[in-house]
Amino acid sequence: IGKLESILDSLYPSTDYASVVSSVDGGGDSTGFVFDTSTVSLLESIEVLPGSITHKVLRGKFRPESTVGESDFYVYSIHLKSGSSGQDKTDRANEAFALRADADGLGEGAHVLFVGDFNMQSSSELAYVNLVSAGSAHLRDLAGVDTDGDWLDNPDFIHLHSQDPGAAMDDRFDIMFGTDE
Repeated sequence: IGKLESILDSLYPSTDYASVVSSVDGGGDSTGFVFDTSTVSLLESIEVLPGSITHKVLRGKFRPESTVGESDFYVYSIHLKSGSSGQDKTDRANEAFALRADADGLGEGAHVLFVGDFNMQSSSELAYVNLVSAGSAHLRDLAGVDTDGDWLDNPDFIHLHSQDPGAAMDDRFDIMFGTDE
């Protein structure tokens, strides 16, 4: 994340980028944000549900410049449990449920984005269902309406594939969800 910030600062010297990074989890992973300080301010960042999710999840509260709070928004930097076993899918579903509960706790009308590596292989996976279920932070898949189905190795979803196992794009792990606000 720091390297990405440095690259952006060198590519765009008239803009100052900043970053914030979670602590490192047991597998050596962390999550975080890189943002343009001339367009948004980071008001707070916290690790969400520490110790209860496989990887660290960072939630940032941002304020667009020239606003006084009416346009504040939250971004969750997420990396859900990987793997394709039944237990992996159950763990992902539980993590998604807990994260949605956290976002629901921000209250009706909160502007929320969930971004990251969700490790899901279909829209029928319970983790996906939990993310897009009803509630005050009702999320929708920002890729649009053509997202229902099994994504793994499915050429119908090649336009959504974001994961490359070393040969060819074959799956959709990197997803963005947002509230209607």
